[in-house]
Amino acid sequence: AAYHGPGPSESEAWWKHTFKGGESAGLARLAAFVTADLARYKETRNGLIGLRFSSKLSPWVAAGCVSPRRVAAEIRRWELERRRGQPSPSSAHYVSEYGWRDYLIFLALKCGADMFKLHGPGKVDLPWIRDSNLVQRLFNARTGMPLIDAAIRE
Repeated sequence: AAYHGPGPSESEAWWKHTFKGGESAGLARLAAFVTADLARYKETRNGLIGLRFSSKLSPWVAAGCVSPRRVAAEIRRWELERRRGQPSPSSAHYVSEYGWRDYLIFLALKCGADMFKLHGPGKVDLPWIRDSNLVQRLFNARTGMPLIDAAIRE
């Protein structure tokens, strides 16, 4: 089944001007996120579509243009300047999710291709049910689960 959800003409094409390569572009994105969006990150993080719903730092971190230490230092600086050194619910949540990102990367390196096989790295045998209606809703980003639908549209 083909995807029939919103296309580029129907949503903001923010990615065209956001994802430029290199350290300077990555640090600019980090600064923009910390300045404009970190304070409300916990409330908006699951929106996914659009520039203002997450840090959108993954391309630069994955390519080594922005280090995890630099991100952590900027979050800490923000907490020192705006929160007297105390984490906000949003900054604490971001740091936690950022840690999970690293953990899952290392888990994928450890497990290799088994991570993506039907029974997973633990070789767990679970019953598999094929629901054609759910498959169609999934391809159309209409599952009724906002995070899943947003990720599909993204």
